[in-house]
Amino acid sequence: MSKVLSNWLSQSFLGRLRTRYKNYIEQILTSGYIPKPKPWLLWPSRKLFQFWRFLQLGRCNVVGAENLSTPGRVIFCPNHSSLFDAIAVHPSMTRPIRTMGAYESMKGLLGLKAIFLTGVGVFPVDRKNGSSVIKPAVDLLVSGEPLMIFPEGKIDNSGKLGEFKVGAAYIALSAEQQLQGKEPVGLVPMHICYGKRNKKTGDSFNFLKMAFSWRGGVTLHIGKPIWLSEHRGLSAEELMQVLRRKIISLCPRAYSC
Repeated sequence: MSKVLSNWLSQSFLGRLRTRYKNYIEQILTSGYIPKPKPWLLWPSRKLFQFWRFLQLGRCNVVGAENLSTPGRVIFCPNHSSLFDAIAVHPSMTRPIRTMGAYESMKGLLGLKAIFLTGVGVFPVDRKNGSSVIKPAVDLLVSGEPLMIFPEGKIDNSGKLGEFKVGAAYIALSAEQQLQGKEPVGLVPMHICYGKRNKKTGDSFNFLKMAFSWRGGVTLHIGKPIWLSEHRGLSAEELMQVLRRKIISLCPRAYSC
């Protein structure tokens, strides 16, 4: 009887609606799939993140804000030292941007988290199968959409700069090759510096547990773009080393000890 009831429920309107919703969430969380953003979400999401940022971090200072409007095909590359990073950066971006995010962090709230994040421009990547997102990301960059990629991949809550993956450089190099030099392609170094860090709450990776223990302000340093045309002949690995040095130079005191 229970099997008959289960079959009937699955074939009902609500059952079919539930299946379609589940399939949709699975699709937008698939590494390599590029969900379409919802432009109407951009303004309210920035206001929401701006309030959130002020509530848990305090005031935000942006150094080198003019570099946020860098023309051409660019990938913004911030350091990744806290769960707060996206909240710190998103309200300060001056234009729509497509951000690469780990699909695991996009799960939750019965799929609503994935719908919201993809709506504001995030696209998923499975870090165990990172190659699946390379071509779609190259296509986005070639089409003129700026990207944001955290080159460290995972959060290093120690505040130190972790090992850089080569994905951002490989995407930039592939886009430049595809464009045949007709459009400039570059990496924009960014550094997020928190006025107050609390490693104990940061290690929890839980916004509620972090509460106001990080509320000491945040400074975003935006560097001048590293144009690939000025670094001909460098491999993806070498290009990432240039990026790493540029990020450190934006806030040397953060890595002086």
